Amino acid sequence: MSFFLAFSRLYYRPQSMRITYRRNRIMMNNTDMMQMFQSMTPEQMQTMMAMMANMMNKAEVDPDSPEYTATRNAAIEAKTRPDTGTYYEYFNEGKIDNVTKQEQFYDDALYTTIFGTITNEILQNQLQNQLEQRAKNIGGTSLVQMFRKNCTAKKKQIKKENEIKAAADAQAMRDREAAELEEKRRIGHKTEFKNMPEWSTGNKYIGEDWICNDEEGIYKLEECGKTVKKVEACGRAITINYLLDPIDGGDGIDRVEIAYDSERGWQHRVVTRDMLVNQAEAIKLAKFSVDITSDMARPFTNCMASMLRESSKRNAIPSIPSSRKLAIMKDKEIILPFRSKDFVFEREADFPGLLAAVTPNETDAGYSETEYMDAYRAMRKRNLPGFNLMTAAILSSPVVCMTNANGWVYNMHGPTGCGKSFLLSIGTTLFGDYYHENGSGYVKTPLMTNTAAETMCDTLHCYPLIIDDYNLLPDQKERDKFNKNIMLFSNGLGKERATKTLALVKSGFWKLTTIIAAEQSIREAAKQGGVSNRLFELTLDDQCPLSKEEIDKILVPFNNTHGFAGIKFIEALNTMGVDAIREMVTGYAKKITEKMKEKGLDKTNKQIDIAAILLATDEIAKNELFNDDVQLDIDEVIKWMADNDEVKQESRFYNTIIDKIYANAAKFEGLAADTEMRSGFWGIYSSEIIEHKIVNEDGKTEKKSEYVKTISFIPSELEKIAVSEGASVGAFKDYLKRKNLLIYDEGRATTRVSSEFLGKRIRVIKFILPDDSEETEAKKEDKNNSTIPFQQAAADVRDRKRQQQAEELAEDIPFAPIG
Repeated sequence: MSFFLAFSRLYYRPQSMRITYRRNRIMMNNTDMMQMFQSMTPEQMQTMMAMMANMMNKAEVDPDSPEYTATRNAAIEAKTRPDTGTYYEYFNEGKIDNVTKQEQFYDDALYTTIFGTITNEILQNQLQNQLEQRAKNIGGTSLVQMFRKNCTAKKKQIKKENEIKAAADAQAMRDREAAELEEKRRIGHKTEFKNMPEWSTGNKYIGEDWICNDEEGIYKLEECGKTVKKVEACGRAITINYLLDPIDGGDGIDRVEIAYDSERGWQHRVVTRDMLVNQAEAIKLAKFSVDITSDMARPFTNCMASMLRESSKRNAIPSIPSSRKLAIMKDKEIILPFRSKDFVFEREADFPGLLAAVTPNETDAGYSETEYMDAYRAMRKRNLPGFNLMTAAILSSPVVCMTNANGWVYNMHGPTGCGKSFLLSIGTTLFGDYYHENGSGYVKTPLMTNTAAETMCDTLHCYPLIIDDYNLLPDQKERDKFNKNIMLFSNGLGKERATKTLALVKSGFWKLTTIIAAEQSIREAAKQGGVSNRLFELTLDDQCPLSKEEIDKILVPFNNTHGFAGIKFIEALNTMGVDAIREMVTGYAKKITEKMKEKGLDKTNKQIDIAAILLATDEIAKNELFNDDVQLDIDEVIKWMADNDEVKQESRFYNTIIDKIYANAAKFEGLAADTEMRSGFWGIYSSEIIEHKIVNEDGKTEKKSEYVKTISFIPSELEKIAVSEGASVGAFKDYLKRKNLLIYDEGRATTRVSSEFLGKRIRVIKFILPDDSEETEAKKEDKNNSTIPFQQAAADVRDRKRQQQAEELAEDIPFAPIG
């Protein structure tokens, strides 16, 4: 078998071509075989030669063997592979001299070189035109058409590949930029303020769009069409200095402390969070010298929201304990948060100077706790009228808080020059500075609204509220308005309020004692029994027993030192504990009650509670604070307690009615002649005999006749007086019934009487007036010193009328009239 015959049988055997050959009828072209061998790779050539050697050695060839299959595939590949050579090396120079064969036009490398490697479109067109001519010369029109189709296909392929590559490159660029941006965001962008004060917490993180520096404040640049617009958020530097962590429970409103530059330098202020993120609220910061305008409000809230978000994510805004209150009752102890270095007083803007006033002035020249305590002990030993009682009243404020007792008001009153301001200026220094500038500080005046009073009490919590110059109230209307605040001071709970969304705002609460220095008794002016019951009043002498020189000398140590004694007293109370203090107060309440029984005194329970707290406080102060032997006497405290009749509103109204009767005698039939009654008709004054049912010593009920003075009031007129005095006519009638003073028909609270002035019977509220002989010596003295012109005239008329009626009735009664 010849070499070429054996190879042809091997090469054309694949089943896929379904060709069978006959050994003796195949003719091979030597030229084609040479070209096939030239196109083989060395490995394929080696395999082919091995197979041919086996065939020549007449070895059996397995058509299914891997060797046969590999050789067959290699032969097919070699047959179909175009001549790639290096014929396109000079295409970039516009030369196609090496393109000489038809197979080269089937080579993908030719088209890739023209449209992929070469990017010059002019050169591409030149090469395409030249190759078309060469294809025509080599293979005719059919080859040219194939060449053109291949060019079009390759262009589309390369274009698509370029698009895919460009998209991939663009995506990779975007991914890289996003990664860089994410890394930048992770690291964070900070404000770049350089002239920040030492007390600030430094620059804060903010969105990367914002530019922050000392020269231009905070702004960002926005593209607006073809221009760039500068959007200002704040004209000067501003940062969020602290997140406040309220230790007093808070009111449900988040607050922060901001640090900002202004015309007066760097400042710090506590604001609610919504003032930073709400446009309507943000503009209000301008009144605190924050450099913001209405045009900046929206960008300002955006940048502050960004600062809150970016800085809080990185824990870059420190939290600091804060409180709206100077003192807090927690776990049966009083905590003073302002004693901590790391503390923010949330109401510093509302009460400027208050925190400084209650903080011991340890750094001031002349500050000496020893000199202060020595001076205070000396004042206690002087036993000036009202001083030791005032000291106990001031110190009792934290005791009221710890025992959860009702608050109360201590009123120290007396005429000008009696020394009340002198005493108050010393007592105030137990907890704070008496002096203040421009209304700021610890001591307040009575010129305050209900809301201001409520906020002040909520802030003090258990520190005593001290009010000086009660006489600043210009008229009785203003005094009545202020006297209503006494209930507010004592009740310890503010008004319930709602927001615009009808959500309830947490009301203020407190437990304290209020100290007032006045020139008159508040109880006399108070119209409500509850107000009077919460008052503990002390009257000072007309003249201060000390000269001005002595006063100036005494005040020196108190002017130099303040605030520490009250803190020490609170520490002593915490050491004692709530239970021990309550036990002491309860013990004094029992002693007071026993003393009252011995003396036959009638005092209200609230007055007893107040007196017990005063005595317990004084004993604690004696043992734990002053360490001296000065102590209040129970009898002295009881002396200033109000009687039951002075406190109860019905009893006070009864006394008021009596004063009204004698002050308006011309309006009562029986006190004035008919010709004098021209200014109105209120009722009828009369003297008569009434019968009372009494129980004798044997336990039997018997009737007793009694000659009494009565007043018959027209109900509508009595109602007018009750309204003006803040009293209730119904409660007043109940009081008269309890005291057996009301004369009424069965089943009703009124009765009918005849009026000579009106000439008819009218329905009235009729009750008995007190007899002159039953009045106390003190009341008689007051009446003798009265300057009311009506009273004496009314008394004369009354006596004449009574004498006339007594003569008319003398024949009908078995005994002489009383009085």
